[in-house]
Amino acid sequence: MKFEHIPITKIDLDKDNPRIGHFDGANKAYDSDSEQQAWLESILLQPHGSEEYGPDAEELQKSIRAAGTIIEPIILIKNIDRYVCIEGNTRLAIYRKFSDDANISQENNWDSIPALVYENMDKSLIDNLRLQAHFVGKKEWTPYSKGLFIHKLLHAGRQVEDIKKIVGGSDSKITANLEAFHMFQEHFVPLFSPEKDGINPPKKRFTQFAEYCSRSSIRAALEDHAGSEKKARDIFSKWVRDEKIGQIRDVRKIPDILSNKDAKEAFLKGKESVAEVAAQYLSTSNKTPLNNSTLADLAEELGDRLSTINKHKKNLSEKDLSALDYLSIELGIFLDSKED
Repeated sequence: MKFEHIPITKIDLDKDNPRIGHFDGANKAYDSDSEQQAWLESILLQPHGSEEYGPDAEELQKSIRAAGTIIEPIILIKNIDRYVCIEGNTRLAIYRKFSDDANISQENNWDSIPALVYENMDKSLIDNLRLQAHFVGKKEWTPYSKGLFIHKLLHAGRQVEDIKKIVGGSDSKITANLEAFHMFQEHFVPLFSPEKDGINPPKKRFTQFAEYCSRSSIRAALEDHAGSEKKARDIFSKWVRDEKIGQIRDVRKIPDILSNKDAKEAFLKGKESVAEVAAQYLSTSNKTPLNNSTLADLAEELGDRLSTINKHKKNLSEKDLSALDYLSIELGIFLDSKED
């Protein structure tokens, strides 16, 4: 491995990048490599971050332009006289854009990019690197992209234990993510007809499926209602499609709604969402004092607040961000201890 500044004209964006593998056009036959590279660049430079598309490339562009360079080198594999970018494709796409812009190109040298260059790299090492870079850390893929990558790795012969060693977490979390991917593909995707109406299955809804697959109490309640696992998954998928389940926290309320006669009837016969039915039939007027609250109460309240903040695009204070970091660490330690 060597650190070098490599001309961007000699580097190809990775067409096998799992982050873009699910977009329309990923498997298209292009007339030329340059046409495919242009498509890859357009996907990587999506202007708005979201659960579906991933981090906001626009913010990263501002940061790189202000700094005049990237802090972390991209990672390349040398292939004779060219290179393939296996980590840092978005940063490379930004350099390409800056280099092509007559105004920005004068500010700094965007024609070459800092990189760690490998002469050879085993496929399993490439996968391990992607796992480490995009399942934990600051450049996480979307939940759907994670599920897709886990599916590909296991299909290629990797074991859950291998994945867990790299990304941490638990067997159950990885398995639930994989199960959610299959459920999304087999039960949710078929509900859409993009050829007819131009509407694709929204991948940002994947988190609802991940929540469903990770909680046995939710699955049991819906399977008891539906009569079978397959019917339960079909029904859940239709609820998600019809936006009767809008947030992750709504998934957790399904058992309570199905066990309450009035709430169940209102939800199944009407057009109201889980949140609307829960507010009408399940909410209580008096909130539990903080010191007497269960973990479920606290998690519900935290989820509601974060959802509201996200909806109104508000920023968290430094104190709140630090508190969430602390909570994430403590939660990870707790969950890992349960696997021992």
